[in-house]
Parts: sequence; C-alpha cells; structure tokens
Amino acid sequence: MNTEEAGKYRSFLGEALRADRARKQWTRLEFSQRLDGNLSTQTVATYELGTRHVSLVRLIELSEALDRDPVELLREVHERASGKFIPVDLERIIVSDEPALYSLREWAECRLAALVAGPAHVFVNVAALPPLATLCGIAQPELEVRLREFAPEFKASRADIGRATPDDD
Repeated sequence: MNTEEAGKYRSFLGEALRADRARKQWTRLEFSQRLDGNLSTQTVATYELGTRHVSLVRLIELSEALDRDPVELLREVHERASGKFIPVDLERIIVSDEPALYSLREWAECRLAALVAGPAHVFVNVAALPPLATLCGIAQPELEVRLREFAPEFKASRADIGRATPDDD
C-alpha cells in the first residue's frame, strides 16, 4: 500500500471515529476519559484528523469505547477507501427541493426510516447506481455526481481543531 492509499484509510477511519463520537454527543475529553484516561484529547484529535496511525489494539479500544464492532468499522473504512461506496447524507437529500430529485428524495426517506439510530449517513454501493438511476429517471453518471454532492458534512468545532473548550478543560 502506498502513502496516498494509507492516508485515505487514516482519513476515513478518522471521519468514522469523529462521526461515532458526535453521535454519542461526546467531546474529545469525554471520549478520552472513556478510554481510562490513557489518551490525550490531542491524540484523539490526530486520530480523527487522520494524521496519526492507529494500532490494532488501539483501534479495538476506540471501537469498544464507542460501542462499535471493530470488524464492522474496518469493513466500512475499507469499502470507502476502495472507492466502491459513495457516502451520502440522507437528510441533505430529503431537504433538497429540486423537482428532478423527487424519486431520490423518496428513496432517501425510505432509507432514513429504516435506520435504527445514529447519523443519517449511508454508503451507496456503486453497483447499485444503475437501478437507482433508472428509478430516479436520470443518467447514471449524473446520479453519481449528484450523490457526491450530498456527502456528509463534518462540521469542525473548536474542540475538533484541537483548541481547548470549556468542556475539554
């Protein structure tokens, strides 16, 4: 694996960790405290930003603290890094008001209703694009471009960029 590919894996792992932590509504300090205080908030930040390698043992510890199956987390990261999946925020699709995306909104509403908990993010397998494009009545390349426009947004807070916040003291 070359350096660029390794960077993708670290970045996607960091995004997944950050999303899971946000879903739990924890600050980085709260997250690090759930790891028996073995980890500084700065180290958590470097994992989430994808600038530091995560050992296998640490990955398991992070996953368990987030109530996440480490195998499932690795599968998700690998699928994203391989380019076989497109990350999509269902809520962003639902609030779009373009008439041409009516069928895509209907699909997103059904998918969102099926989610049990957590963020409204799903990963669309690129193999599913032809039937989804037919359902939506648009060309597959256009659908792929449109889906990428609805990628989840990760909003950085002061805590997310490594600065202290009152919660992190």
